[in-house]
Amino acid sequence: MVCPGHRCEIHHRKQTRAGAGAEAHAGGQAVGNGEKTQDVFVTENVSFALAGVTVTRQKFVVMDWENIEECSNKVDVDAQGNMMKRQRPREGDERQPFDGVLGDEFFRLFVVEIDYAAQVMNLYEPKNYEYNGRGETIPLEVRSRYVYVRTQLASSKAGKVTGFFMIDTGHMSALLLHRPFVEKNRLLPPDNESTPFEVCGIGGGSMSRMGELESLRLGSLEVKSPVTLFSQARDGNLISTDYDGIIGNAILRHFNVVFDYSRNRMILESPTKSGS
Repeated sequence: MVCPGHRCEIHHRKQTRAGAGAEAHAGGQAVGNGEKTQDVFVTENVSFALAGVTVTRQKFVVMDWENIEECSNKVDVDAQGNMMKRQRPREGDERQPFDGVLGDEFFRLFVVEIDYAAQVMNLYEPKNYEYNGRGETIPLEVRSRYVYVRTQLASSKAGKVTGFFMIDTGHMSALLLHRPFVEKNRLLPPDNESTPFEVCGIGGGSMSRMGELESLRLGSLEVKSPVTLFSQARDGNLISTDYDGIIGNAILRHFNVVFDYSRNRMILESPTKSGS
């Protein structure tokens, strides 16, 4: 989840060792949807506050978000996940600021419920949480970094294919497939059924083709005709074979979503149904 919508308040606290102030130090390089690497820095003993919640003594990754903010203000995404470049970037009050991300380690601290329709994020203590709704429970594979689902998609070209996908609330598209997975399963639509689109993210840009699959399954739920980015990357995360792609915000936002890492599950609930 992106911080600006929730007005994160962030404070550096003194380190315990020798009372030294918190300072950012080199943390290596990050890779993302772009084809280049980007320098990152790390600072520790940071606290931040959301409404009703204060989290202390956290490690933060610090990096330059300017390119990502610029890119996000050049792109529009509709409710189905169709992406298009704006003729003119957002300016003035229309511009969307991008200050940072509440990432994987934050989601491990709580059960996180995202109500997209109400634009509200609710946080619960994992040990006391009970879900009493009628949502679809999706098993998650919680790894040392990030969470994944193993599920099936269907293509008119390749039939039914099983893949291993990261769940990423910060990714604006519906479904993005890594290039090796696309090529292995011969999923790329013909040129007359897809359009070129440059994906942007950490590490800059990367080319893809935007088209559709027949369906994507999430438990017993079937997402029909998901708009899909078929990566054509030559470097970066999108040529990784560690996982096959990303299920993003344009699919998740059609549900109330509960992330319960402590029980290795994600719950997808129709917004018309009552929750926990």
